[in-house]
Amino acid sequence: MSSRREGLINKRTEAELTQQELADLLGVTSRTVQRWELGESIPDLNPWQYWVLLNRLKYTAEQFAKEFYPDKFQQNSSVDPLSNRAQDQNPRDGLTT
Repeated sequence: MSSRREGLINKRTEAELTQQELADLLGVTSRTVQRWELGESIPDLNPWQYWVLLNRLKYTAEQFAKEFYPDKFQQNSSVDPLSNRAQDQNPRDGLTT
């Protein structure tokens, strides 16, 4: 997990935020943000913090997943993370009407 996350660094600088300012917005330390950018750790945030991070840095959920969870994110995946089943699966399959 030790590769720099240029996307996060670029998004933060495009938003004209320092590591400390981003940390303050999220309620974490600047060292935490630094560790994310260095690839030493991944964000462990609550839903509100993720919302702030994604919106303030103009990340899409897909961009974020690709950067922080590349081994778990498959671009062609059609799995709905909320239901854990394929989205193209017809929910009525196997049911009689």
